[in-house]
Amino acid sequence: MKKTNSKQEYIKNKCGKELFEIVEELNYSGIICKVNPNDYDKLEKILKLDHCNKLYRLDYIKENNYFCIENCDLEDITPYYNDGEDFTIETTLKNCINDGYIILDITFTENGFILKELEESKNDRT
Repeated sequence: MKKTNSKQEYIKNKCGKELFEIVEELNYSGIICKVNPNDYDKLEKILKLDHCNKLYRLDYIKENNYFCIENCDLEDITPYYNDGEDFTIETTLKNCINDGYIILDITFTENGFILKELEESKNDRT
């Protein structure tokens, strides 16, 4: 298991508190967010306000509800095909967790967002 980075610890300490700048908070943090399908419009709005790049990837996020932000770009978390093995989203997420990522639930407020650590992120670390 890889250790969490200092930005992950910083964000984990802010779990449950309202945050406002999604790109600045999540960029290069090693955090994957799980978004509720009912919140796609809110996610898009906050990403646009914070000048996030590659918003076309919202379409891919709608397929599985997970994203992260790297290099100020929206990144979708999608299953991939590797060495003849087809990975499910669950397998892909477990691989990400084993690589040091954590998964947080994201909910939206009127002016920002709140992050909460998911049990699957805690329990799946090996």
